[in-house]
Amino acid sequence: MTYLANEHKRVSFNFTDSLINGEMKTLRQLCHLLIEHRQQNPKTEMMFSGQFICRSQRDFTEEDYDLIRAANCNHLSIGIESGSERLRYAMKKRFTNDDLFF
Repeated sequence: MTYLANEHKRVSFNFTDSLINGEMKTLRQLCHLLIEHRQQNPKTEMMFSGQFICRSQRDFTEEDYDLIRAANCNHLSIGIESGSERLRYAMKKRFTNDDLFF
């Protein structure tokens, strides 16, 4: 991403082939790298968007939302599978309706 931004002036990236928060450690590392890049290159305003899985508040905290915003995430498409907690739990999607509105 930084290469494309620096060398080719491509600054908008959309992740569509996998969930951007499928691995939280990797997402957090990416955000920190993008924040660092922005601080070192204030004229290069990279942004990103992607597909997102809803996670429980335990797994995805308010600090995580702050981090992705600071990394200049401008859009997330969040998959919830079903509005029914009972069906989601049967599908092994372990988040509540309260988590949806966090």
